[in-house]
Amino acid sequence: MFTSHSPNHKGKTYEEIYGIEEAKNQKVKRNAAQIAVGGYGPKHHSEDSKVKMKEAAKHKPPYTIERLEKMSKSMIGKNTGKTYSTDVNKSKGRSGENNGMFGRKHKKYKCKYCNKEMALHLLNRWHNENCKLKNI
Repeated sequence: MFTSHSPNHKGKTYEEIYGIEEAKNQKVKRNAAQIAVGGYGPKHHSEDSKVKMKEAAKHKPPYTIERLEKMSKSMIGKNTGKTYSTDVNKSKGRSGENNGMFGRKHKKYKCKYCNKEMALHLLNRWHNENCKLKNI
């Protein structure tokens, strides 16, 4: 049966696909083809290309003051420790006061071995019966 595309040889070595002798021939052919198109390894920009890129970078406008102010205002309330009011949470479809992501802090618990304070889920995972200081 003839197909217009090559079979799936994903994950197989040349030896598994072609056999030992033909695999050597295929490797030599592919190596010669790669060298003919420019070889292996990283490509370097020509000096002419470098000059063109430098000129293009010079003409790129920097951020304007208005743009910087707009970006600054957009970050207010994001990862800044600001908590949202219940009204804001409800208007955005959040569960308000009960939403742990926006405003409510986890209650702190102490490890009975090292006296560190942390949220209950961390305490149960890393402390109490799993604490490094338990057997000391």
